Amino acid sequence: MSLVSDTVPLTDLDSFAENVISPSLSTIDGVAQVSIFGQQKYAVRIQIDPTALAARGISIDQLQAAIASANSNTPLGVLRNDKQQLTITANTQLDNAAGFSNLIIATKNGHPVRLGEVTRVVNSVQTTTTASWYDGTRAIIMAVQRQPDANTVDVVDKVKAMLPSFQDQ
Repeated sequence: MSLVSDTVPLTDLDSFAENVISPSLSTIDGVAQVSIFGQQKYAVRIQIDPTALAARGISIDQLQAAIASANSNTPLGVLRNDKQQLTITANTQLDNAAGFSNLIIATKNGHPVRLGEVTRVVNSVQTTTTASWYDGTRAIIMAVQRQPDANTVDVVDKVKAMLPSFQDQ
């Protein structure tokens, strides 16, 4: 089965395939495994401009440390009572290129230096070396494998019956 769209980014289709479709199809009696091909996991890519870094007196190590400290999910403490314990966390994870670009990585001469001033920050994918295609269009491909003792026709019918439920999501 293929997921293609003229309007939805492949990263969103990939997430939908992995988090919605695959778990649902895996619950069908007779399905052994659902595999996803051509995955396009979202990632932010940071391309360093060494000249801009040097002009501001910022090292790559300082840049990396600033990014790591601003993009974390760390525990702050614990709340306890007689019946439960809750961990308090600070989630400062940045999730897109614009958020990273605005990140202040240093202060020079009393002025903030933002990541976007010394790098090129782009929304991208984790790996650009794999892809799947359907009818000439980039796609996310899903393969459903049946259990050894399952009837192929029954499994296909059950998968087809479930497909319309995904179109509204």
